[in-house]
Amino acid sequence: MKQKWPQHIWIVRHGQSAGDVARDAAEEEKQLLIAIAERDVDTPLSQLGARQAQALGD
Repeated sequence: MKQKWPQHIWIVRHGQSAGDVARDAAEEEKQLLIAIAERDVDTPLSQLGARQAQALGD
């Protein structure tokens, strides 16, 4: 039986999330807490993150 391995493997990290934006703002203001209402895994992409995801798919 012949293996059919892909020629290339792409490793992709998620696009920027609203949590990333909130973290950056908290760090800049020297805050101890990040202002997000969702669990980290449920935080939506930021506008930049959505554009990054779209660019990857194009």
